[in-house]
Amino acid sequence: MEASIYYLEFCVNKLKNEDRAIHNFLISTYVMSRSEQKLLAYLTEQSKLLAVVYDPQYALRLCSEHKLTRACVLIYAAMGLYEESVDHALLVDVELARQIAGSKLRDEEMQKKLWLKVAQHVIRKENDIAKAMKFLKDCSILKIEDILPFFPDFATIDHFKDAICTSLSEYNAHIEELKQEMQGATDSAKNIRADIQEIRNKYVMVNSDTTCELCGSRLLVQGFYMFPCHHAFHKDCLIPEVMRHMSSEECSELERLLSEESSGSREGATAMARSSTKAKIDSMLGSQCLYCGDVMIMSVSQPLVPPENLEKELLNWK
Repeated sequence: MEASIYYLEFCVNKLKNEDRAIHNFLISTYVMSRSEQKLLAYLTEQSKLLAVVYDPQYALRLCSEHKLTRACVLIYAAMGLYEESVDHALLVDVELARQIAGSKLRDEEMQKKLWLKVAQHVIRKENDIAKAMKFLKDCSILKIEDILPFFPDFATIDHFKDAICTSLSEYNAHIEELKQEMQGATDSAKNIRADIQEIRNKYVMVNSDTTCELCGSRLLVQGFYMFPCHHAFHKDCLIPEVMRHMSSEECSELERLLSEESSGSREGATAMARSSTKAKIDSMLGSQCLYCGDVMIMSVSQPLVPPENLEKELLNWK
């Protein structure tokens, strides 16, 4: 049997054999020879890999039949069955259960559940309050309020007075942090309201000789849009330029609104309806400057000559 183990270990450790049958046979040999320490060392090394080479279900069945509980603990953990792993570990060694619960898991809720299992065992099965308090200090996930329900009714507050004081201090610190965050949010809201009010009161002087950036004619002869950057455009000049950068759905919506605005002024629509239509048009046309906004930035990726005019432009260059 020793020779078989030596040969199989040589295949696995030296030759790096990854044949599942070889690994299963090695586990079987460990179990049959009662070499539990070697089996545990092998399972521990396998647990460091992304995926174990051996068949975990076969190994679990074999170890369960031979009452090798510690090995079952490691196999359950390798299978991702951490609750079963901790339950079996608590049957033989609390420290082993703590190691499983303390392993790095992505699911924080699961890890907390595992620690609660260990804490419940320490308090109710071993009835060791002092050990439970030490356990609480070593575990950063659990707090005193998590394990209080596990304590017996006769337990006095003296046993966990320090833990309660620590927990209350943490809560007070957290409350202070929340107060500071609330104050910061309140100050931000005040600043935003002040900025909005300032924008409402903001104005731009338009001189009589100011011209439209697109057509070059005087700005005041018709409706226009003036932006904070001091670029100004006639409304009629701005519409086709903006529509060139809109999707077909947005163009259709803008045309509908313009038609609605025109027909509403003729048919005597209510002031509220006209105001709503005008606000929507202003939102589409005046949300940003044609020269300073996102439209100008996005136009960098557009060809200088539209595809439909390319052939005509090429002919002009010949």
